[in-house]
Amino acid sequence: MKRGRLFVIAAPSGAGKTSLVKALLASEPRLRLSVSHTTRKRRPSEEDGREYHFVSVPQFEQLVARGEFLERARVFDNFYGTARGFVEEQLRQGYDVILEIDWQGAQQVRRAMPQCVSIFILPPSRRALAERLPRRATDASPMPRPTCPITASSTTSSSTTTSHRRSATCDASLPGALRT
Repeated sequence: MKRGRLFVIAAPSGAGKTSLVKALLASEPRLRLSVSHTTRKRRPSEEDGREYHFVSVPQFEQLVARGEFLERARVFDNFYGTARGFVEEQLRQGYDVILEIDWQGAQQVRRAMPQCVSIFILPPSRRALAERLPRRATDASPMPRPTCPITASSTTSSSTTTSHRRSATCDASLPGALRT
């Protein structure tokens, strides 16, 4: 059986990665979504195991100690992580797997699994992003401004595709925003 491929989709909040992933999952029956673990509070519209696996900080720390995450990151005082076992099992069974994660996690996955296909999505413009974020209304209070210790980059690569890079830097004036 042919091993599946791992696709990593990363983007700032409001760039449209969730909409893209939903469309891909609806059109590709052999594609599996890895549902991340998080310590953030569940929103009223969310269901455990569908959007995220919601866990406490001590539970998350236990998973880290056991080496159960392929990647993990702290984002706005919450922890997020991708279960290594799920990803490896789906790939072994021949399914393609998609990760919808932030840039920190994407970097870790690229180091751990360099054969992955990594896709970074930018919003059409800063203005479009600024308009999208308030309409989402998914957080009770405004999001804090991000810190951007490194320059993010957009890379699409695998053993069979050509690498493409587009630099982006973080713009702390917009929550989670990037500018080119």
